[in-house]
Amino acid sequence: MAWWIGVKTLIAVRMQRRMGRSTKVLLLFLLSLLCNTVLTIWHLCDHSLTWQQVSSSRINTLQQRNGLGLHQSDKLQLSVIDSEECVIHGQNGTSSSALRTLYSTLHTIIPTPDNFLPQFRNPCWNMSSNLSLSTARLLYKANISDPLVVSLITNSLFQPTKNTLVCMPSVYFIGFPRSGSTQLYTMLLKHPHLQGGYIKEPHWWTKTKFKKKFPYNILSVVQYLLHYLGGSQYLLKHPDTLLIDGSQSTVWDSRTIRNLCALPHLVSSVVPEAKYIVLMRHPVKRLFSDMMYLCEEHKNKTIPSANLTNATEVFLESARLEIIEFQKCLLRDNLPKCTHHVLNGYHGVLQDKCGRVRLGISLYHVHIRKWLQVIPREQFLFLWTDDMAHDPLKVLERVWSFLGVPEQNKDQLNDILHEHIHGIQHQAIDIHNEKFTFINKFFQPHNQQLAELLQDHSFSW
Repeated sequence: MAWWIGVKTLIAVRMQRRMGRSTKVLLLFLLSLLCNTVLTIWHLCDHSLTWQQVSSSRINTLQQRNGLGLHQSDKLQLSVIDSEECVIHGQNGTSSSALRTLYSTLHTIIPTPDNFLPQFRNPCWNMSSNLSLSTARLLYKANISDPLVVSLITNSLFQPTKNTLVCMPSVYFIGFPRSGSTQLYTMLLKHPHLQGGYIKEPHWWTKTKFKKKFPYNILSVVQYLLHYLGGSQYLLKHPDTLLIDGSQSTVWDSRTIRNLCALPHLVSSVVPEAKYIVLMRHPVKRLFSDMMYLCEEHKNKTIPSANLTNATEVFLESARLEIIEFQKCLLRDNLPKCTHHVLNGYHGVLQDKCGRVRLGISLYHVHIRKWLQVIPREQFLFLWTDDMAHDPLKVLERVWSFLGVPEQNKDQLNDILHEHIHGIQHQAIDIHNEKFTFINKFFQPHNQQLAELLQDHSFSW
């Protein structure tokens, strides 16, 4: 550092002998800016070099601490993720090699199931850390690329002063959006044995663009754990409590990760005993509600307001165009990949905007099938939105029984039900109107496949 000061001083002295005052000031300013830039680059390079030098030893330390290592089953799942039929080719998203890096990173930080603490119903372990809960609240949604965030998390993780209990969720409320999930999630959290993260939907599994660099993946996983650090501390006094990840994108969204098989394998490899809740709504009603939601999120862009009288006409035209594109895709590719492509707008970019319908989300059987191919059926609870509207208490009892938590006093839930259930009602459309014939006809075989897959004809609609 001192040699830079010497260089700046020497050049400044020579400049003072040869130039006018204004020119001297300008050049001194530019010289100072150049030197500071060089120092910053040097610092970043040095920081990066430090990461490279210590990455292997830190990973080994974590592996020894948690008793980790890739097993034969892990290698088998990695080969499945690499298979040609799983991968969507494109410029955007996560590469297969980055997925392999993520897989290894998950198994570097998170212990194998036989090393989880047995007194908890969630995957919990003690991680050496001096990270305070207040700092965690600031960092769980911070930009991982920020050097300050990198410094705070890495100093906490790799220069430990105490053991901190960290837990992964054991319950994943994975779908589907615009089906009443927020109301059900809110009611579930009224149960003393159920806890969420700082927000309902972190979307960590589906919207994190994983990279191959060592610090990024490590910090990304730690950031997800921070999301549930408050719930983990609650578990110290209430070990029977279950943590819930309410991200509704988990079951269907492969747009960022760009791999149709990856998520079920990744999640089940980390939390093999997890339970999954799937709430579904009539596919056409969900589709319309989804379009209206996107309009609320993007007012004054395509449709000035979500309450326009011609919203139904816009919906029908958008659905017609989407179905045409989808059927064209089926002439050249298979159903899972066309479902992915229709969600991606056929252009390799995310197009969640007002006036378009996300047809692929409502093809429930395509998304659910890939999860049931990896995870046993008994770990899933499939629910219907109409049941939530007609008898919410019965639905709650089903969920409590499925999760193995005690039933609550029904009298205590009356106010909760009255407060939250109204949100399930969305703008009504008459799906039996002849205008909807073409879209109902499109979904009919897909609904039938869903009913056969779940062996429950109530989902055939």
